Amino acid sequence: MSNEIQTAIENSIKTGQRVSVDADCTVDNLWALLESIIVGQDFWDTREIEDSKVYVWGWTSDTPEDTQIWRLTVQCQPKQVEA
Repeated sequence: MSNEIQTAIENSIKTGQRVSVDADCTVDNLWALLESIIVGQDFWDTREIEDSKVYVWGWTSDTPEDTQIWRLTVQCQPKQVEA
C-alpha cells in the first residue's frame, strides 16, 4: 500500500491537485502507516473528513502560509480476512 500512497503524493505534487487513494488501513493506524511512507518531508498533517476518509497534506518550511505542496484524500478500507 505504501507504493500507492507514495505515487499519489507524487501525482499531487505534479498536478497541484488533491489526489484520492484507497488504503488498507484504519483511521486509527493511518498515522503510523504515513510515518513509514513520508520520510524526509518537513511537515505533514491529517484530518478526518468523513467516516474512514482522511485528508492528508504536506508542506515545507519554504511553503507560503496556508499552502500545501501535496494533498491526498485517503479512503481507509481495511482488508477483511476470511476465516
